[in-house]
Amino acid sequence: IAMPTARLAMFGGAVFLGQYFQIGRGYSPTEAGLLTIPLMAGVLLASIIAGRMVSASGRIKPYIIVGAIVLVAGFAMLSVVDHGTALWYMGIGMFLIGVGVGMTMQNLVLAVQNSVALKDIGAASSTVAFFRSLGGTIGVSVLGAVLAHRVTHQITHDLAAAGVPAS
Repeated sequence: IAMPTARLAMFGGAVFLGQYFQIGRGYSPTEAGLLTIPLMAGVLLASIIAGRMVSASGRIKPYIIVGAIVLVAGFAMLSVVDHGTALWYMGIGMFLIGVGVGMTMQNLVLAVQNSVALKDIGAASSTVAFFRSLGGTIGVSVLGAVLAHRVTHQITHDLAAAGVPAS
């Protein structure tokens, strides 16, 4: 479950945070891309640091568990975002998601590769890649449906509250 969640975080972050910054906050596409740097910085730093720590200790599981917890914390932070949320708060939430993804994604591949026979590493790695893609695709589709439903509901509700007929 951690692997599709990490992939969902990467795809969802790239797709929906860019849309949030452009549509919800009015930034240009370039500015929106630059505002997602904390997410990518978290992935970069955490994957390097966790990878070195795994190499030094030989233990994978603690980094995957901590990464999953940090990932959930980042999602929890961003779950309360609206059009007026401070950018520093958004940056911290995105950084936490990036750290969670960086600690889990590649370490899960390493765990899979270490659990199969040498002759099956290629098949195991390709299976991981397949399920990452599948999880990301399904995740983005589900998030898109939830976003569309929520936006439609909120716009209809707010228009009705303002006395404007919403059809």
